[in-house]
Amino acid sequence: MSETKAERNLIAYFRTAEDADRVKEALWQLGIDDVRVEPLYAQPYDDAARPDPMSGRMPSLAGSVLDVDVPSRGTAVLLGADPAVSGMADGEGRVEGWSVVLAAVVPEIHLAHAQELVRRHGGRL
Repeated sequence: MSETKAERNLIAYFRTAEDADRVKEALWQLGIDDVRVEPLYAQPYDDAARPDPMSGRMPSLAGSVLDVDVPSRGTAVLLGADPAVSGMADGEGRVEGWSVVLAAVVPEIHLAHAQELVRRHGGRL
């Protein structure tokens, strides 16, 4: 009978990709290979449905500015409330603040150390 390793999911949020990458590198040094760092976006993104003003396909200003598909008028109205649409703020389509997520599968014996690494580098669990 083989012994199975107890593993836990670790999901942490960071303000910058650099902070998340530092934690990713530290986890790799511990031998934890299953680590991803990705940006978070406020709206779903579908490249095929991207508004294209040159072709005349631009269903709404919000869809064009935020670079997202707007499936209905109600969605367009809600997206129009995003500060980036007014031109007063541009978050480049990201959720501002904690806009980078680190996800890792961590052996249980390394979990406390991994959580401390997240906190030390300014992340939130």
